[in-house]
Amino acid sequence: MTCGTDVGPCEFGVQTCEPVGWGPCLGAVEPAPETCDGVDNDCDDGTDEDFDFLLDPLHCGSCAPCVLDHATPGCLGGACTVAGCDGGWGDCDVSATTGCEEDVRSSMAHCGVCGAVCDLANASETCVGGIC
Repeated sequence: MTCGTDVGPCEFGVQTCEPVGWGPCLGAVEPAPETCDGVDNDCDDGTDEDFDFLLDPLHCGSCAPCVLDHATPGCLGGACTVAGCDGGWGDCDVSATTGCEEDVRSSMAHCGVCGAVCDLANASETCVGGIC
């Protein structure tokens, strides 16, 4: 007699009647915990259904995580976002694809914060530690 399931990657096995009842299900490919890989691992006719592709930065829009330079990633509507910048860094171009791209501790165009230009009259400008 067949046993198990043939949904997704699972495969039926064979079970025989033994003197004390049914024997083990032999040769079956059993369900496994769902992993994010485009396969119905748990054989429930759903693929990667345990993952939030709209809000989870570890699986944002797909099984791949959001990886952003000098930033804490977020996810909104399946697109990576910058949830926060590492200390001393700024998301001055407001683009998640570049992460927090400006070192606001030394950038002449973004000294201390995004958009703060070091432009001192009659002086040579430098930005050190986020101060002009």
